[in-house]
Amino acid sequence: GKEAREGNRAFFKWNKTGFPYILSKWAMTLDGKIATHTGDSKWISSVASRKWLHQLRDEYPAILIGANTALRDDPTLRGTKLRPVRIILDTYARVPIDAKVVKTAKEQRTILAVSASALEEKLRLLRRAGVEVIQLEILDLRILLEELARSGITKILVEGGGEVHASIFEAGLSDEVCIFIAPKITGGADARTPEEGVGFGKIIDSIHLSDVTMERIEDDMVIRGKTG
Repeated sequence: GKEAREGNRAFFKWNKTGFPYILSKWAMTLDGKIATHTGDSKWISSVASRKWLHQLRDEYPAILIGANTALRDDPTLRGTKLRPVRIILDTYARVPIDAKVVKTAKEQRTILAVSASALEEKLRLLRRAGVEVIQLEILDLRILLEELARSGITKILVEGGGEVHASIFEAGLSDEVCIFIAPKITGGADARTPEEGVGFGKIIDSIHLSDVTMERIEDDMVIRGKTG
């Protein structure tokens, strides 16, 4: 029974709440940084860990990132076998036309979520390149995820930066986390952290993981746990 529930947890969440199942993933140093103070993040985790991540991507039909990740890393967001739907939170449609996610949009489904502030001329160029645009008056994460779930996307891997992860947690939409911890220390008060936003005022109010598992991949440690 437990295995059946685990295998169908995305469907159960969608059926109960109307939201997709969300797994938030990030790689960080021992001192909790996802990038240095200059923004450099390649590579925190090992080659073996990144290979493991690509296999994880094959379990998820969609990957969500923020505009800053798209601008900084210019990722393709592919698994080892599958090409998941790519969802980019980009309030002002800042992702350039020559970004990899745009240039490959006709071969791998790409959705850009923008607000009413995005320039229509830029949106026309993106649509012409094959990008699907979801435009909301205000880029509200709950409204967007409900719309995605109604369209059949019921399971999403979130690989965004600190603001995206913070938005997921603050909206109470996270179900699970997968954290790669590399034996590296970068320091820096201004270095990026995996959870930004306002944060919790008290430790007692913070998110406590359950069903925690730990796995070693070369020198990296992978911790997974349920947040819901």
